[in-house]
Amino acid sequence: MSRNLVEKSKISFCPGKYCGYLINSTNCGACQRGYRVNSEGICQLCDETLSLYDFMYIVFMTLLALSFHWYFINRLQKKKQREFTLVKQTILYFLSILEILLAFIFTLLTFPPIGKLTMNVCHVKLLSDFYPMFHNPIVNYRKKLRCSYEVVYPLQSAIFVLYTYASVIMLLIRPFFVSIIHQKFISTSIYSALHFYPCLLLLHALCGGLIYFSFPILTITSAVLLNAIHFTLIANGENDWLPFVRKLCGNIQNWIIYLIHVILLLCGLISLTQFENEYHLILLPTVFLPGLLYILLYKFTATSTIRVTTN
Repeated sequence: MSRNLVEKSKISFCPGKYCGYLINSTNCGACQRGYRVNSEGICQLCDETLSLYDFMYIVFMTLLALSFHWYFINRLQKKKQREFTLVKQTILYFLSILEILLAFIFTLLTFPPIGKLTMNVCHVKLLSDFYPMFHNPIVNYRKKLRCSYEVVYPLQSAIFVLYTYASVIMLLIRPFFVSIIHQKFISTSIYSALHFYPCLLLLHALCGGLIYFSFPILTITSAVLLNAIHFTLIANGENDWLPFVRKLCGNIQNWIIYLIHVILLLCGLISLTQFENEYHLILLPTVFLPGLLYILLYKFTATSTIRVTTN
């Protein structure tokens, strides 16, 4: 008999928070892939429908990878301003969106029900569901029963599959464009992605549970802060309100970045409220509020309004 299984006849119940009786078996241990122990201590198939919160969690992790792509594209543009034109930057933006979108779709199609843009899941109940290895019971103070498996199937493995798909698609698409347009700037962007994707995988492996329970607040907070930082960089010390508005409206890239911040704020709002009732729809227009408040109140925060007092 396996070291990680205990016979049902030797114990009156299956010990531990995540140990269960296997299907058609009297052995107690870790459930099979795609199963989770229920309240009766029996491994049950993960066949619950994907909730809006779980879906938005996958969307958040997808947008996180996309934001890293765009961050390194902007760094590349600053380093090579003469060679890196707006057209080249737009090409990389388009390629990164295409890669992430395809990876997201393929990930949904990979998990049961296979071939459909949805997933059968085991819903998350506790933070410990992401870290079952810390809850392996010790039977009779002698034998440690290892019941480590993917309790929140497939929310953990889906992110690993998502980033793997994104990496493979990137390695297939971008070299193809390099061979067509003969531009080395695309290959430079590939190297940066090959560095941050392992970091994202490690982040998910270690902090997946923490991110799952906090990503709505993280999304809303980061969207508001990034919007304020972006507008501050546009102002660049400008004291007057009208020149600041002209700088903001005169560059289409500023509007694209502002739209991205609005989308992030909208994702955070949807994740936080989940639109459980119709009153939550009233909150939708508030996604434009941080940017509008910054623009309208800018003249009161300009450095020219600060008065220097002397004793």
